[in-house]
Amino acid sequence: MSKGGAAPRTLYLTVEEAAAYAGIGIGAMRAYMDGADPPPLLVIGTRRYVQRDGLARYLEERQTWHYDRQRDAGGRE
Repeated sequence: MSKGGAAPRTLYLTVEEAAAYAGIGIGAMRAYMDGADPPPLLVIGTRRYVQRDGLARYLEERQTWHYDRQRDAGGRE
């Protein structure tokens, strides 16, 4: 345990923590977790935890809008 007072960065998040981390609602996070292709999960009994590092990758793969780097770098289209 560190004496600096900062809380350790946990590897797994509860559904509420994962929703807050991703900036989405708890219901939306539960829908992702219940879907056919859920984010990386750790299941202990009936509790489900979302892997922190895997969550960002998971949501990026599913986003519907992508920043157009060529358009921004080369000028206006």
